[in-house]
Amino acid sequence: MMISTSRYQSGLVATLLLALTVQAFACTVPVFRYALDRWHPDRYGLLVSESWLESKAGKAFSEKLEEFAGVVQLVPGEVEAGKVALMQPAQGSPELWRGEANIEKLRPLFNSPVRKRIVQSLVNGHSAVWVVIQSGDAKADSEFEARLQKRLNYLKQVASIPEQDPFDPENKLGPGPEMRVDFEVLKIKRDDPNEQLLIKMIAGPIGDELIKGKEPFASPVFGRGRALRAFTATDLDDEGIDELSLFLLGACSCQVKAQNPGWDLLINADWSQELMKVAMALEEKAMTEDAGAKPELAKVKPEPEEFAKVEKLVKAAAAESASKEPEVVVFGKREMEPPKSQPEKMASREFPFRLMFLGAGVFLVAVFLVRRAL
Repeated sequence: MMISTSRYQSGLVATLLLALTVQAFACTVPVFRYALDRWHPDRYGLLVSESWLESKAGKAFSEKLEEFAGVVQLVPGEVEAGKVALMQPAQGSPELWRGEANIEKLRPLFNSPVRKRIVQSLVNGHSAVWVVIQSGDAKADSEFEARLQKRLNYLKQVASIPEQDPFDPENKLGPGPEMRVDFEVLKIKRDDPNEQLLIKMIAGPIGDELIKGKEPFASPVFGRGRALRAFTATDLDDEGIDELSLFLLGACSCQVKAQNPGWDLLINADWSQELMKVAMALEEKAMTEDAGAKPELAKVKPEPEEFAKVEKLVKAAAAESASKEPEVVVFGKREMEPPKSQPEKMASREFPFRLMFLGAGVFLVAVFLVRRAL
């Protein structure tokens, strides 16, 4: 990153170096995801006359403002009755807007088309959204945007997210998208009437210097709409793009938001609800894929040579079995005996009985002859 004499840029470099030094002692969740899960945006201040708030009109205004209680808060100050002044939470920031204390006139200040796109990009998994404020010089703008996009595309291919320990409670992620290295670039024309307040918020504490300058400038927005810092095209070279992006992709070295660089943008969005929608959509998609998946049986296709060998062995075994005489087991001995016909089987069964009767007859004849001789 090119060296700048700007006091706030020097502070950023010191903060990033400190973060990298103590990274090893903190959780491994990347800065961008830790901020998305746990860093709630700071509320902007609406300076209002304290005495006017006690009036009927002031009380009615205060009640209607409850709709935006998550993004703005009333702050007693030196403002004429019936008027309000919008102040950025960042210390030293200039007044952003002053006008009538009317909810319908304030409503457009709390959101814009680009801010809605920032919300959708971040809750759907982009590590950061680089917001580029164009200068109006077509050549300078296109060169800066092309250089920025080229470097971010390179980082998408080479950068990685720290390995996560699922057993460390500090590494537990909240509901939301799957973590990935991804960036989006959104461009805003400097004279866009719908984005004038956003341009001031992106510029930050030295907004007048950047806005009145003739160069395009940019800032990475991460977490729940937090701008890291704003840099002109001259100050933001490839090394600077790498440094800022890798800081957001690196492990969150300091969990206290106030001790990290940057400031929150005024965006009227329910971040927790948007993240829950994304988480539920991912869960529903996973369930649908699981339900539609059909188990596939393993298909084993034998090789032709192996199949031929098996077939040959089967045929040989069948032929050998057909040529052999059947085996007969007699009193535990295995002897080969030709098959008997039905008469032979009957004769073999009658032979023991015939032998018994013959023996009995011989015995009777012998007894008869002995008795006669006596």
